[in-house]
Amino acid sequence: RMVESAVRSLLLLATVTVPTSTELAPTWRDGVLLSMPRLYEPDGAYLPLVTLAKQIWRDGMIVLTSGDSRMNDLVLNWLHHAHDLGFTNALVLCWERRLFAQLSARGIPAHDSSGLLREWCPSRLTSHLQRVFMERLLTIAALGKSGREA
Repeated sequence: RMVESAVRSLLLLATVTVPTSTELAPTWRDGVLLSMPRLYEPDGAYLPLVTLAKQIWRDGMIVLTSGDSRMNDLVLNWLHHAHDLGFTNALVLCWERRLFAQLSARGIPAHDSSGLLREWCPSRLTSHLQRVFMERLLTIAALGKSGREA
Protein backbone atom coordinates (compact mmCIF):
# COMPACT_ATOMS: atom_id res chain seq x y z
CA ARG A 1 0.00 0.00 0.00
CA MET A 2 2.82 2.41 0.85
CA VAL A 3 4.59 1.80 -2.48
CA GLU A 4 1.31 2.24 -4.36
CA SER A 5 0.59 5.51 -2.53
CA ALA A 6 4.07 6.86 -3.29
CA VAL A 7 3.80 5.92 -6.96
CA ARG A 8 0.37 7.55 -7.25
CA SER A 9 1.71 10.76 -5.66
CA LEU A 10 4.71 10.92 -8.00
CA LEU A 11 2.61 10.18 -11.07
CA LEU A 12 0.20 12.95 -10.13
CA LEU A 13 3.14 15.37 -9.90
CA ALA A 14 4.09 14.34 -13.42
CA THR A 15 0.56 15.17 -14.65
CA VAL A 16 -0.09 11.58 -15.62
CA THR A 17 -3.47 10.12 -14.76
CA VAL A 18 -3.22 7.04 -12.55
CA PRO A 19 -5.70 4.38 -13.62
CA THR A 20 -7.48 2.35 -10.99
CA SER A 21 -7.48 -1.42 -11.17
CA THR A 22 -10.83 -1.22 -13.01
CA GLU A 23 -9.40 1.12 -15.66
CA LEU A 24 -7.30 -1.28 -17.71
CA ALA A 25 -7.15 0.79 -20.88
CA PRO A 26 -4.83 3.80 -21.18
CA THR A 27 -6.51 7.21 -21.52
CA TRP A 28 -5.87 9.12 -24.77
CA ARG A 29 -6.86 12.59 -25.98
CA ASP A 30 -5.94 13.98 -29.41
CA GLY A 31 -3.27 11.31 -29.87
CA VAL A 32 -1.60 12.05 -26.52
CA LEU A 33 -1.35 9.44 -23.78
CA LEU A 34 -2.80 10.98 -20.61
CA SER A 35 -2.46 8.01 -18.26
CA MET A 36 0.09 5.35 -17.48
CA PRO A 37 0.48 3.03 -20.48
CA ARG A 38 -0.14 0.00 -18.25
CA LEU A 39 -0.79 -1.03 -14.67
CA TYR A 40 2.16 -2.15 -12.57
CA GLU A 41 0.89 -5.66 -11.99
CA PRO A 42 3.67 -8.19 -11.31
CA ASP A 43 1.87 -10.86 -13.35
CA GLY A 44 1.33 -8.62 -16.40
CA ALA A 45 3.96 -6.85 -18.49
CA TYR A 46 6.40 -7.07 -15.58
CA LEU A 47 6.26 -10.87 -15.21
CA PRO A 48 9.65 -11.49 -16.95
CA LEU A 49 11.28 -8.87 -14.70
CA VAL A 50 9.67 -10.24 -11.54
CA THR A 51 10.72 -13.78 -12.52
CA LEU A 52 14.33 -12.64 -13.00
CA ALA A 53 14.27 -10.68 -9.73
CA LYS A 54 13.03 -13.72 -7.82
CA GLN A 55 16.03 -15.69 -9.10
CA ILE A 56 18.57 -13.29 -7.63
CA TRP A 57 16.83 -11.77 -4.59
CA ARG A 58 18.63 -12.00 -1.29
CA ASP A 59 17.06 -11.36 2.10
CA GLY A 60 13.91 -10.22 0.31
CA MET A 61 15.74 -7.44 -1.52
CA ILE A 62 16.82 -6.51 -5.03
CA VAL A 63 19.31 -3.73 -5.79
CA LEU A 64 18.39 -1.89 -9.00
CA THR A 65 20.24 0.35 -11.39
CA SER A 66 19.43 1.31 -14.93
CA GLY A 67 21.06 2.70 -18.02
CA ASP A 68 21.53 2.58 -21.74
CA SER A 69 24.59 1.84 -23.90
CA ARG A 70 25.88 5.41 -23.49
CA MET A 71 26.19 4.62 -19.78
CA ASN A 72 27.74 1.17 -20.23
CA ASP A 73 30.98 2.01 -18.41
CA LEU A 74 29.12 3.68 -15.55
CA VAL A 75 26.76 0.69 -15.16
CA LEU A 76 29.67 -1.77 -15.17
CA ASN A 77 31.58 0.34 -12.63
CA TRP A 78 28.48 0.50 -10.39
CA LEU A 79 28.03 -3.28 -10.64
CA HIS A 80 31.71 -3.88 -9.84
CA HIS A 81 31.47 -1.82 -6.65
CA ALA A 82 28.07 -3.28 -5.71
CA HIS A 83 29.54 -6.79 -5.95
CA ASP A 84 32.63 -5.72 -3.98
CA LEU A 85 30.27 -4.58 -1.22
CA GLY A 86 28.50 -7.95 -1.27
CA PHE A 87 25.43 -6.96 -3.27
CA THR A 88 25.19 -9.96 -5.56
CA ASN A 89 21.48 -9.30 -5.92
CA ALA A 90 21.98 -6.40 -8.35
CA LEU A 91 19.76 -6.13 -11.41
CA VAL A 92 20.09 -3.70 -14.33
CA LEU A 93 17.09 -2.23 -16.13
CA CYS A 94 18.24 -1.68 -19.71
CA TRP A 95 16.54 1.17 -21.56
CA GLU A 96 17.76 -0.13 -24.91
CA ARG A 97 18.46 -3.57 -26.36
CA ARG A 98 22.13 -2.89 -27.06
CA LEU A 99 23.04 -2.61 -23.36
CA PHE A 100 20.85 -5.60 -22.57
CA ALA A 101 22.73 -7.70 -25.14
CA GLN A 102 26.11 -6.57 -23.79
CA LEU A 103 25.24 -7.34 -20.17
CA SER A 104 23.52 -10.64 -20.98
CA ALA A 105 26.60 -11.76 -22.91
CA ARG A 106 28.61 -11.20 -19.70
CA GLY A 107 26.11 -13.14 -17.60
CA ILE A 108 24.98 -10.03 -15.70
CA PRO A 109 21.35 -10.08 -14.51
CA ALA A 110 19.61 -7.56 -16.75
CA HIS A 111 16.12 -6.89 -18.01
CA ASP A 112 15.32 -5.46 -21.46
CA SER A 113 12.98 -2.64 -20.43
CA SER A 114 13.20 -0.87 -23.81
CA GLY A 115 9.72 -1.97 -24.90
CA LEU A 116 8.15 -0.81 -21.64
CA LEU A 117 9.93 2.55 -21.98
CA ARG A 118 8.76 3.02 -25.59
CA GLU A 119 5.14 2.83 -24.43
CA TRP A 120 5.63 6.21 -22.71
CA CYS A 121 6.64 7.97 -25.98
CA PRO A 122 3.19 9.29 -26.96
CA SER A 123 2.65 10.72 -23.45
CA ARG A 124 3.05 14.30 -22.25
CA LEU A 125 6.42 13.26 -20.83
CA THR A 126 8.57 14.78 -23.54
CA SER A 127 12.09 14.06 -22.35
CA HIS A 128 13.76 10.68 -22.27
CA LEU A 129 14.71 11.19 -18.62
CA GLN A 130 11.08 11.86 -17.62
CA ARG A 131 9.99 8.61 -19.27
CA VAL A 132 12.88 6.69 -17.65
CA PHE A 133 11.94 8.09 -14.23
CA MET A 134 8.28 7.10 -14.60
CA GLU A 135 9.05 3.62 -15.92
CA ARG A 136 11.51 3.05 -13.08
CA LEU A 137 8.73 3.95 -10.61
CA LEU A 138 6.34 1.46 -12.20
CA THR A 139 9.06 -1.19 -12.13
CA ILE A 140 9.67 -0.63 -8.42
CA ALA A 141 5.92 -0.74 -7.77
CA ALA A 142 5.58 -4.03 -9.68
CA LEU A 143 8.49 -5.54 -7.74
CA GLY A 144 7.00 -4.27 -4.50
CA LYS A 145 3.64 -5.83 -5.29
CA SER A 146 5.38 -9.11 -6.02
CA GLY A 147 6.70 -9.20 -2.46
CA ARG A 148 10.21 -7.91 -3.11
CA GLU A 149 11.75 -4.64 -1.96
CA ALA A 150 13.64 -2.67 -4.57
